Amino acid sequence: MEELDEFLSTPDEYFNQTAQYWYFLFESPNKPESKQPFLILIRALRDIYFFTIENHNMPVRCTTNIENVCKTFSFIKSDKLLIIDKLLSMLFSSGEDKYVKVYLQLLNYRNDIEQLPIEKDFISNHYKFDFDNIKNELSKHNDLDEKIKLLRRKMFDFDQALPNMDELEYEYYKRTELVHLVNVELKRLQYELFISKNTKGFTSKNVIKSFEKFLLHKNSKALAQKLKEEFGAGENREIRFMLHVLQNHEPPLIAFTNQSEIVKSLEDFFGKSVGSRQGIFGFKILSAHTPEMKVFKDRLEYILSTIAK
Repeated sequence: MEELDEFLSTPDEYFNQTAQYWYFLFESPNKPESKQPFLILIRALRDIYFFTIENHNMPVRCTTNIENVCKTFSFIKSDKLLIIDKLLSMLFSSGEDKYVKVYLQLLNYRNDIEQLPIEKDFISNHYKFDFDNIKNELSKHNDLDEKIKLLRRKMFDFDQALPNMDELEYEYYKRTELVHLVNVELKRLQYELFISKNTKGFTSKNVIKSFEKFLLHKNSKALAQKLKEEFGAGENREIRFMLHVLQNHEPPLIAFTNQSEIVKSLEDFFGKSVGSRQGIFGFKILSAHTPEMKVFKDRLEYILSTIAK
């Protein structure tokens, strides 16, 4: 199908990848319902997508363009919704703040045609791998081994269902980072199980939570190692600033509620004292916008750029 190359070699690599994924989906048994040939649909999507990207600051004009393109190709309502839903998915997945305005306009335009089924009860009833549903199932088990088995079984079922999953459901799991959330929960349960089996005779006060466990990054082990290399030889004040930029990163890269617990974890992690009593929290952060704080933000961003995502 050489005609497809036209849509896989545009200047926009994200569109090229989307076009190829969409083609594979249309070739599968679970293809979207449309009587239009794939090449017509992808041509319409290309025209609409690039117009929207180039005119994102004029959202009303973008909706008018969709109307015109759909009329040109004589699309019925279901075809138009198919194109709009794909465009919304692409804008959302791009993560670009500049597309927020046009995304909201297009979402409203789409809902005027037919309301999107995004209510929580729809998700709960139709998306069986929704993380909230999984957490509800976990809450019915008290045994840690059973919880771990349940999560592993869910991930196995998810992998099996993936090839036949419709696009909206797949995009929902992608946006909500289902796999990452399940893996984080699995690691937490495995850690609890390890502690319960290896700390008999000890109170919880004897257990020091590893610094890596506080990190929210998908590759927390690699991030922890890089932080140790970058800040391990520094003064306690530097460690305090490191914590601050981790907490205030978008999205946050660390979470803790107990200062004493994180101090003990840091001392174990860096192999040195980080101060008595208040420890590193004795250093006050007066402003997050000082030149010195920018240096620490830049150091963190450099570290993140070296970690495989």
